[in-house]
Amino acid sequence: MNRRPEFFMKNVKTKKGALIIALALLCYMMLSVCISFVFLRKEYAPDISGTYSIAPGEVYTDDISANGKYLKKIDIGFALFDRAATYLVKVRLTENEKSFYETVLKSSDINDHYEIELFSAKKLDPGNTYKIELTNITTGNENPVTVNISSNGEGKGSSLCVRKTYEDVRAANILRVISFLITFTAVTLIFLRFDVSKVSAAKMITVSLSVIVITFILTFDLFDKIEPFYTLHIYGAGSEIAVIEPGETKDFTFGFGGSGFDSLSFIGEWEGNLDLKLELKDTDTGELIWEGRSDESSVILPDNYATPSVLADMGVLAPKGTYDLSIKNESDGPFSTYLLEDGSINLDLFRSSDIKRVLALLITFIIVAYVFAICLFKEKIFKDIRSFFIVSVIPLGLCYFLLFTPSSIPDNHNHFPAVYRYSNILMLHGGDEEWSMRSEDLDLFNGVDAKENGGFQYGEYLYRTSFFEKDHALVDDPEVHRDFMKYYSIFGYLPQVIGLTLARLLRLGGAMSVYLARAFIFAFSVFAAFNAIKKTPVGKGIFALVSLVPITLMMDSGFSYDSMVFAVSISFTACILALKKDKDDKRLLIELMIWAFLLGAVKGGGGLLILPLIILLFDRDDAKTSIKKCGLVAGCSIVSVIFFNKIMQIGNHLFQFGEEGNEFMSTSYALRHPVGYLKLLFTTYIENFSDMTGAMLGTHLSWLEYVMPILLLIIMASLMGLYSILEKDELILKSRDKYILMIPVGLGLFITPMMLLSATYVGWPFIQGVQGRYYLALLIPVLLILTKFSLRIVDERKAAEIKIIKDRCLLMTGIISAIAVYYIERSYLTR
Repeated sequence: MNRRPEFFMKNVKTKKGALIIALALLCYMMLSVCISFVFLRKEYAPDISGTYSIAPGEVYTDDISANGKYLKKIDIGFALFDRAATYLVKVRLTENEKSFYETVLKSSDINDHYEIELFSAKKLDPGNTYKIELTNITTGNENPVTVNISSNGEGKGSSLCVRKTYEDVRAANILRVISFLITFTAVTLIFLRFDVSKVSAAKMITVSLSVIVITFILTFDLFDKIEPFYTLHIYGAGSEIAVIEPGETKDFTFGFGGSGFDSLSFIGEWEGNLDLKLELKDTDTGELIWEGRSDESSVILPDNYATPSVLADMGVLAPKGTYDLSIKNESDGPFSTYLLEDGSINLDLFRSSDIKRVLALLITFIIVAYVFAICLFKEKIFKDIRSFFIVSVIPLGLCYFLLFTPSSIPDNHNHFPAVYRYSNILMLHGGDEEWSMRSEDLDLFNGVDAKENGGFQYGEYLYRTSFFEKDHALVDDPEVHRDFMKYYSIFGYLPQVIGLTLARLLRLGGAMSVYLARAFIFAFSVFAAFNAIKKTPVGKGIFALVSLVPITLMMDSGFSYDSMVFAVSISFTACILALKKDKDDKRLLIELMIWAFLLGAVKGGGGLLILPLIILLFDRDDAKTSIKKCGLVAGCSIVSVIFFNKIMQIGNHLFQFGEEGNEFMSTSYALRHPVGYLKLLFTTYIENFSDMTGAMLGTHLSWLEYVMPILLLIIMASLMGLYSILEKDELILKSRDKYILMIPVGLGLFITPMMLLSATYVGWPFIQGVQGRYYLALLIPVLLILTKFSLRIVDERKAAEIKIIKDRCLLMTGIISAIAVYYIERSYLTR
């Protein structure tokens, strides 16, 4: 007789209990690792003033200050030495002459530094004496091991150059205890209700451990490739060279507007040895920020530069401002460096941060857990395409949300000010203040430039702003004004505007406000896609596929109106098909009219290309009612277009139309020279067909970077296409219906490039700026035409086999989607 207490979870079954345990354990592991990153504080190494050679058999001893902190890592700086020879260096850390850490380093372990990580943080008690000992135990050669030393270190005289990392143990342990107690409580309560000896329970525990192991294996592989810093500024264009003769000093002034940098590099050319003395001063105050030296050990040779660069690891955080970099050449020969067009030195700027490693851990965990979930619970998840979609879009969408920063998504520099303007209007800051922003929002917008590393400056969103706003006052900057964006109505940005306005009312900081606005458009996109999949009586798999391809998931959390255009378009299409099946459903008709109204309100009415789909509603047997329905739906769209683009028109015209009299074409060219336009159109599609079709699925992400292999996406599209062919539809599309579906496709192929003539130079052989994402909404009618034909399945055994094939299509689609995320993760986090 089972006398175990049942508590409030008496109905929890074995699998559910095991799943909760698995999730609790995984969350605890994730929290523990993230806590380790968050509460580590790196102390910068003292400036290098020289080197010291440790002869074979010699012991070099230096003090470690007993400052009461908890030592977690210690990074020893080594100078260049003969790497072809064999070296052995014994490292020993002592407390009151008793060793608490000891290891032996081989020459293969040592590059220009070696980092020691203690298993648990060691408190450096002020009453004790701590030392680091380096012993050259090499045998067989007489060459010394050379280490970097500093005259202003912690020891007396010349001290070893080490960089120490401390852990805030008290705060970290409090969070660890809290997360452990929560985990322990959940596990205990579940264990009171299920028998761990059952196969399903053992299976769940095994799967949970597998998720943990695979997550950490993939993450550690990534960690080796992820640099513990992020790039703030990359080299610019410039060909002028500044030559610094031996013994000469030259000063270079440069400005910086980011959250702070702690290392820099500059391109250099020299002959013989390299020995530079560097000083960094604040231009305004003259204060010395940092001084140090750079020699051959500081030289790096990036893959994309023909000439080497000199790295200056300052070890001090320099905030935004204007600086003078003084370079004194103490080498034997001249030293040359490159300048920008304005005469300032050509620099790379960096800031130390582990944020990319934290992202790698979190995203890898999400996709591994997702793959295990769809494998383990495939019977329930694959029972309905809606279940598969919602289980897939949330974790995958979250990964894209984290991987792509706002500035890495196309055209953010135009759409974010447009969203902010409508937020200002809602908060009664119109008129002269309509383009104004809070100072930290303005700093974030101007400071994180997509030109710098594609906008993937994760640390800037973390360090540049605070959680809550510092100043509510608005600041006007003419550089932010985007008057040509006034033409577009608020409905093109409605979710982002609501999210941003709510964040400002809650007094959230710049980054938090931006990400809350992105969360709102992501939530709306998921709702619209789910609603479309639920409503459509035909091609549910197609709607799911198009909503899960990489380009859609990336755009779902951007500030562009393209997100709204796609969301409204697929919902409009789904409601048309649903109303064709249920002709007398008045609720459907009302919903369709709402989507039709939005169709005319977003992107200057650009979504109306799919309006001809209303012809699907025409029924010869009830022509009068059909015409009435079509008139109501079309009327909503037309009223919307006229109201927002004529009556309420603010901008002079839709900027995509272009203007006459400049070096670019205009839309009117297609009307005045139809034959010439058709030639341009034909050449454009022939030249860009492969890139356009690939980009429509997601080969080109961010700022049109080729990221995803086309083969991966072709397999994914083929799997979902096969699913669509095999799925059982509630509505059969006839030949007439397919011809109607061709109308918006043809209109889109013909009219969309007309809007891009304004970006095409006069006399250019093809139309510039044609991108696959502009045709994403048209992909649904195309796939409906290609995959919807009659399959007569009578045999139950055959139907069961088809069910297995469909389930495997969904399973492989999910796995490929996870692989795609991992591929993007490796591409962007390791750059």
